[in-house]
Amino acid sequence: MFNAMMWGGSIVSSKAGIDALASAGFEEPGVLFGALRFTVATLCLSPWLFSSSSLQSTLGSLKVGAFYGAGYVAMFLALGLGTTAAKTSFFGSLQAVVCAGITCVIAGRLNMGTLTAAVMAVTGVAILEFAGGGSLDLGFGDLVCSLVPLSFGAGWYVLGRTMKDHPQDTLPSTAIQLAMTAAANVGWLTWQRGGDVVELGTQIPQLLQVPGLLGPLCFSALVGNVLTMWLANEALRRVKGSDVALIAASEPLWAAVAAMAVLGDVLQPHEIVGGALLIGAVVTGSSVAIVFTLFYAFAEEHFKRFLVFEPVVQSQPRSAMRILSALDLCGYLLQVDLYGGGGLSCSVI
Repeated sequence: MFNAMMWGGSIVSSKAGIDALASAGFEEPGVLFGALRFTVATLCLSPWLFSSSSLQSTLGSLKVGAFYGAGYVAMFLALGLGTTAAKTSFFGSLQAVVCAGITCVIAGRLNMGTLTAAVMAVTGVAILEFAGGGSLDLGFGDLVCSLVPLSFGAGWYVLGRTMKDHPQDTLPSTAIQLAMTAAANVGWLTWQRGGDVVELGTQIPQLLQVPGLLGPLCFSALVGNVLTMWLANEALRRVKGSDVALIAASEPLWAAVAAMAVLGDVLQPHEIVGGALLIGAVVTGSSVAIVFTLFYAFAEEHFKRFLVFEPVVQSQPRSAMRILSALDLCGYLLQVDLYGGGGLSCSVI
């Protein structure tokens, strides 16, 4: 829950920092803030940057960092293009559904929890984007923001596997992830400015003097990245992913509350309904499949007892076998590991 609150707050602090850079006249304020934020975070963990226990662990962390880098670049671009902090957070909550979908594809199995969550998510996005009058209020920043859950969802899936294989590498993995994300933001910024890295470096003293920047920058880098990402890596060693996913689903609520309190954002009724459906999709993705699975187990057990003791059913063996086959098919489609190893359990931190 602490991580969910801090991640929600870091989205708002990032928006405040980006607005400060934009007011000072800097180009690409979103990605510029991202480059500063993750460079500071990487410097804090630089002593552990090259201390992974194996090459496989390093490669896994590099993959996670690449996904996170793409996701954060998309998020900062969207914030710089005017997408509100609350809407960015609501879109980001879809990463749990994306991760669950990846898990199902790799397992070769589609369960009812994922299907229900996907329908709720699509409905939530539709309500969120259709502003009250019925016209599609879809800005370019929102399109860019749709890349955030795809990148983060894939990153969480890879991170879960990496931490299970290399549980001793939480700090080195966190440092590599932050370094990759910093490199992605600096690389994008350098490309946008024609490759002039030296000019970008000479602007740092001027950047740090921008009014209203240091507070959001320090909170986002030290709390929103260094502390929470390390805790997230540690959590994957000790807590079931399904439990963490349910806790992390509250992140958009904290971001929306912080945005209203700090930035003066106002949520319209359709945004509240759409955001609630998106959060519901995250919760449903982890809970509905478990409910259906428990119901299936209950139905199968009692029907088999009914088969044994009820002479009327014994006189209809073909019908009984068809029902048993249908139950077995449901069990295959709804199969979920209730103890954290598969199904929807590798959701999101």
